[in-house]
Amino acid sequence: MANGTIYVRADGSIDPPTAAISTAGNITYVFTGDFNDSIVIERDNILVDGAGFKVQGNGTGKGISLTQRTNVTIKNTTIKDFAYGIWLNQSANNRILENDIASNTTQMNNYGVRLEFSTDNVISGNNITGNRFSLALTSHSSNNIIAGNNVRSSIYGIALEDSQNNTIAGNRIAHNMFGTFLFSSADNNQVCEGNVIAGNSQSGIQIVSSTGNLVHKNNLTANSEDGVFLDSSTGNSVVENYIRGNKYGVRAYSSLGNFVFHNSLVANMQQVQVVNSSFNQWDDGSISGGNYWSDHLGADTNHDGISEFPYTIDAVNVDNYPLKGMFLTFNTSRNQPTIVVSNSTIKQFRYDETNRTITMTVSNSSSTQSFGFCRMCIPKNLIPPPYTVVIDGGSTAVTDFNGELHDNSTHRWIYFAYQHSIHEVVIIPEFLYALLLPLCMIATLLTVKVRKRRACVIAQLEQ
Repeated sequence: MANGTIYVRADGSIDPPTAAISTAGNITYVFTGDFNDSIVIERDNILVDGAGFKVQGNGTGKGISLTQRTNVTIKNTTIKDFAYGIWLNQSANNRILENDIASNTTQMNNYGVRLEFSTDNVISGNNITGNRFSLALTSHSSNNIIAGNNVRSSIYGIALEDSQNNTIAGNRIAHNMFGTFLFSSADNNQVCEGNVIAGNSQSGIQIVSSTGNLVHKNNLTANSEDGVFLDSSTGNSVVENYIRGNKYGVRAYSSLGNFVFHNSLVANMQQVQVVNSSFNQWDDGSISGGNYWSDHLGADTNHDGISEFPYTIDAVNVDNYPLKGMFLTFNTSRNQPTIVVSNSTIKQFRYDETNRTITMTVSNSSSTQSFGFCRMCIPKNLIPPPYTVVIDGGSTAVTDFNGELHDNSTHRWIYFAYQHSIHEVVIIPEFLYALLLPLCMIATLLTVKVRKRRACVIAQLEQ
């Protein structure tokens, strides 16, 4: 195990030359042993492959540091017990990939990964655990992508301070104190597309004194306090999230002008708490609807998937169009999303480009559920209207069908219901159904004739 700071110098040399690093053409640097001190990268356009070896500290300093560097990849390294596991300062277009960064917690403020004044970097596929700040972006660090990391057992899982236009997507952020923490002008960031933020002892996502952030399509489950907490923040959007089993699903404190709709709020101890917060928008209008609230019992008497009875939070915070099922978005091979509101569990959603049909499987969301419905918004260039809905090849009745619930130049909304079980549902353009029906009848007649002829042949053989 090497001791003393190791340098990859600007000219490509390794200092000291006896360090356990091999290089090919001063472009790829591969570790051949463990290190017991810091590594400083002074060269651009290189790959540093830790090959699974360890960089071990004593609770201070920086494990691997880059200052004013570009196009450096650091991968497959174990980094432990530093004040900063990996530190990027004034650095751009670098990649931190598939590293194990842990237990950098000795100092009062220490970090698994920290970026300062750094832009356009990618931090992906890392296991970052047991740090005080697992991953922090500060001081105008912008346009970075944080994706597919496992972030656990820290005080702050992912923290953004005074950093803008970053994307946090597809991470598992669990069992921290704060899952994702945006504060002090952390503006116009996206926390989106498949983050699982669960089991944190405070908030899943907390936004403080920040604006313009998008919280979209996250799974926020079983956080001890909040799914989402907006504190002194304005102009943020919280849409299409699954928020279940938290103390508060959404909490707003001194926060105005935020947009909270198309979320599924399920079995939170208190779905929403608002304190000194008004002019927030809890629905997207009469056609698009608001949120699904598992404790809302208002009826949908006109069969459009939206309750006629508002969900009232307080006198100035009202969801006027609460959904009667969860809001789901399914993409297709033509990159045209289809939006479904349903009280069923939907699986195997698929689009057939050849036949221009949508097929999906619906099933009971609970053992006691006997009635199911789907409210679908279908792009017209995906399937041309009007539409026919066929369930189980026609053997299950379609009820309360409305083939033109809403319509505009690009989309058609439809509604249909059914007695619940497990069903295959097919949405077919009506002109195609008119062609398929005679073919199906002919096929059925041919099948019957073949079976009759076969029965006759068998009878003759038995005589």
